[in-house]
Amino acid sequence: MIKKFKEIDGIAVYKNFLWDSTVLDDKNSQPLCFGRVNIIYGRNYSGKTTLSRILRSFETNFLDSKYGAPTFSLEMANGTILTQENLQQKDFLFRVFNKDFVLDNLKFIVDPNEKIKAFAVIGEENTRPEKEIRELKEELGSNETGKESGLYLLLKEAKTTEEKEKNKWNAEKNNLEKRLSEKATKNPTGIKYQAEKFGDQNYNIAKLKSDLDLVLSDKYLAPTPEEIKKYETILYEKIKPQISELPKINLLFDSFCDEAQVLLSKQIGESDKIQELLNDYALNKWVKEGVGLLTGKKQCAFCGSEITDERWECLRKHFDDDSQKLEHDINDLLERIENHKDAIINGFTWNREDFYVNFHEQLETLKTKYNDAAEKYVKHLDAISVQLRNRLSAITKKNEFIRPNDQKIDFVAIWDECDKLKNEADSYSSSISKQKKDAQNKLRLFEVYSFAEAIGYKDECNKIIDLHEAYNKANEKTIVLQNKIEEVKKLIEQKKSLLSNEKIAAEKINEYLIKYFGHEYLTLRAVEDDSTNEKSVYFEVIRYGNIAFNLSEGECSLIAYCYFMAKLDDVKTAGQKPIIWIDDPVSSLDDNHIFYMYSLINEITRKGLYDQLFISTHNLEFLKYLRRLNAREKKYWIIYRTGENSVIKPMPKYLEKYGTEFNYLFSCIHKCSLLDENDDDNYEIIYNFGNNARKFLEVYLYFKYPYIDEKDYNLEKRLERFFAGDSIIANKVNRVVNEYSHLQVMERSLKPIDKREIISVAKHIIDKVKEDTEQYQDLLQSISENTRT
Repeated sequence: MIKKFKEIDGIAVYKNFLWDSTVLDDKNSQPLCFGRVNIIYGRNYSGKTTLSRILRSFETNFLDSKYGAPTFSLEMANGTILTQENLQQKDFLFRVFNKDFVLDNLKFIVDPNEKIKAFAVIGEENTRPEKEIRELKEELGSNETGKESGLYLLLKEAKTTEEKEKNKWNAEKNNLEKRLSEKATKNPTGIKYQAEKFGDQNYNIAKLKSDLDLVLSDKYLAPTPEEIKKYETILYEKIKPQISELPKINLLFDSFCDEAQVLLSKQIGESDKIQELLNDYALNKWVKEGVGLLTGKKQCAFCGSEITDERWECLRKHFDDDSQKLEHDINDLLERIENHKDAIINGFTWNREDFYVNFHEQLETLKTKYNDAAEKYVKHLDAISVQLRNRLSAITKKNEFIRPNDQKIDFVAIWDECDKLKNEADSYSSSISKQKKDAQNKLRLFEVYSFAEAIGYKDECNKIIDLHEAYNKANEKTIVLQNKIEEVKKLIEQKKSLLSNEKIAAEKINEYLIKYFGHEYLTLRAVEDDSTNEKSVYFEVIRYGNIAFNLSEGECSLIAYCYFMAKLDDVKTAGQKPIIWIDDPVSSLDDNHIFYMYSLINEITRKGLYDQLFISTHNLEFLKYLRRLNAREKKYWIIYRTGENSVIKPMPKYLEKYGTEFNYLFSCIHKCSLLDENDDDNYEIIYNFGNNARKFLEVYLYFKYPYIDEKDYNLEKRLERFFAGDSIIANKVNRVVNEYSHLQVMERSLKPIDKREIISVAKHIIDKVKEDTEQYQDLLQSISENTRT
């Protein structure tokens, strides 16, 4: 069932029509909905046929391009939305009777050279296909909402399961997408808003997904905490000055060895030496210092004893020039060795702060290498010094020099590495921006890696994949059932085709013509078309045994509607309950035929051949009959047109309840009498006033003054009598109702409508009607829900 025309725009007289803000309940201002049977009243050209054409576009799967690019949507009772974009839908069955239906199927009515399309209904002579059809229908089941059975019930259950699986899949997917979106672009915690650290102010969820693929691959190796700290330091590094060179140190190991060897092997005489001093180096040193302090003195400053000349001579010989020179040379060499040691030990003058953090590790490695080499080098220098000191302790005793290992090669290699490090560090300054970018990239990837680990990204993705597979399986089951249903429906159609019979269809149309309209002389017959190679049948209209030409408009209307009624039993519709729209079927029919048309429509409601029924009309007499339709849940609607725009509204209660033109005409005049002259709304009431007032006065005054003099007792005379001899008002009313009810006259239609005069005339009429207080109050009561005194 159709719940509402949700919106209509850009088609005929509908401009930006929105149901939910227009079709409202007067009591609670909530949107109303269509019922199972809907009766729609609207004047000619108000937009009734346009609504039927919208529905028919879903029946024919086509909307004429002459409508341009309209937009419209129908909200169905089950929540489905039908729009101009899905005219090919197959979930709802529509059957529409309107002008387009007649033109498409009964072209003979318009052009005698054309034919009437034949259709087939199910015959009665073949029981086997009928049994098979029944069985197939039982298998198919019911598709009525809330009463599904058979395959339709299985399909409903499958769709429910599919929707649940889809919702679970979407929920997990959307939840992960939300977390990814927040990580990528949420302000201020997202990667995008930490561009100084992660290097991309245009970061988005697509880039995050790409990074996730990278960090979760086997190629990615997460950095250590030390590496992370290094990358973070690189981000804030500034350009440093060039690294100073290490002190250039000449390695004197070889020369020291050569000198030591000479000094250790130097021979000096042992005669005239004091043996006791030769045996005690410390004592020898102490005595030597004393000699230096006491030279020229006769008394020992330490013990006070006399120093004889003989003692002085012994000491002079003991400390002769050769010994002193050797001792001096050894001490000089020892001092130079110590100085060289200090130079070596302190030769690595570089500090961490002089280098970019990227080189700290290499710097520490080189420093360690240098210190190790220096330690070995100094140790071997100490070995030379030990041998020299031993010679000092026995100055007269020459020693064999033992040469330590040479460590110069280690230093050469280290200094080469230092030169290389210096060059790299100096070059690094020119590429620091690239290094920062590389650090940002590594930090970003690590951030993404940590995020993936924290949320269990792999597990989430696997879960979503599993849920998607479950949804696909449920969807496949739904598709299988849908295909099965279509297959069964095709089989039913094939079986029906075995039973179909165009002749029976023609007889069905004739039955309606005779039973409801008494047209025994006007019939249709099925004729085989010999002009084609394939079997083809069309209908002919027959009057008294011959093809009927020059059909009246009334005859055309009767044939067309009986054709439509019979077509509800064709092989494509029989056994189903379509949504039916019947657009103004009583056009060109007299009052007697209007009643019969109502009787035929009542046959539809009596048999319940529909899921939902819409009947539109401009005829108030027909509307009166439609109120008597034998149907539950009837709702009444009216279409108002103002200028070039139409809207759907609930039908006024007086029109729904009384349904006579007289009540309606009175309401129009009464509304007009209450209008403000400066009000630009209610254009339709003003424009139609002439016709409405003339019809009302003709009826009202006829029953008030029933005597008629054919020659001169007309409406003008009745108006003079009605207005009690006030010829000015009578003439004014007569002129307005006559002029404005004949706007088809060229000179009158080109003049602007005098709103003030029309409102004035409406007030004159209402004031006179008021004089009959009892009748006036009853008239007001009949329209009480839409007007006020």
